[in-house]
Amino acid sequence: MLGSTFEGLRDKEGLSWPSSRYEDNHANIEKQTKRFPELEDQIQEWLGDWIGVRATTPDLLLVFGGVPDYNLFTDVRRGKCNYNKNFDLSLVRYLLGIFVCSGLGARFFYFSRNLLCCTELDNWGTVPGPSRYC
Repeated sequence: MLGSTFEGLRDKEGLSWPSSRYEDNHANIEKQTKRFPELEDQIQEWLGDWIGVRATTPDLLLVFGGVPDYNLFTDVRRGKCNYNKNFDLSLVRYLLGIFVCSGLGARFFYFSRNLLCCTELDNWGTVPGPSRYC
């Protein structure tokens, strides 16, 4: 069984992480014992905690898709290509068979394996561009 809580960084400069809190552990134990009352006597011996990092995006949506060819970005930066915000993403070159899946946070973590498999099957024979999922 897993339980999780989220608390943002106390130190906005990112120099220290928050420590595990009793209230969070207690809330998770309470939820689990309501769902599985037969485990209430045993849960203390299994209890553990840790602080982890969840990759999120500013809009909290998942980022998934093909990885653009690095040379495209260097060409744009060097002024060899003139792209604007209305550029057709279907024209971007992608690295074959390499995908990015990030910003999973807590919501998408459990679904990431299924998302990767379904997207690969859905795009069989094509190279998908970047997508945003809510």
